[in-house]
Amino acid sequence: MKRKRTCDDDSNATRPAKRVYGHTIPLSERKHQVETWRTDSKTAFKDRASMTTFPEPPAWTCYNSACRNGKADDRALKACECNIRAAYEGMETKQLKKERREWHPDRFGVCREDKRQVWQRMATEVFTAVSSMLRVF
Repeated sequence: MKRKRTCDDDSNATRPAKRVYGHTIPLSERKHQVETWRTDSKTAFKDRASMTTFPEPPAWTCYNSACRNGKADDRALKACECNIRAAYEGMETKQLKKERREWHPDRFGVCREDKRQVWQRMATEVFTAVSSMLRVF
């Protein structure tokens, strides 16, 4: 039989205290950010040659240890793969395929020459995340 914990146990605990990694964004706000991003993306993709800014996916605090531990330096986007997957969560296969096609890096070959490589790298990250979602189906 286990004994009950007391206040004295907490003060002498050997394990570290729980860490707080930032505030979480309410689900309704996340949905709003995703909708805004998708609308901005559709508008920008109508004429990629005249795009002035890249429509970056919304980024939230990620609790995946792989995302937190140094991989942010390797990414072109602020959003990690988990954030991108969350933005497309609940979509049907047909919709995901359409989104993957829109984010294919080759489609950004017509963009401004000074931004082309950076934007293709950013698009690759979204394309890869959506492709990994399709592999699950």
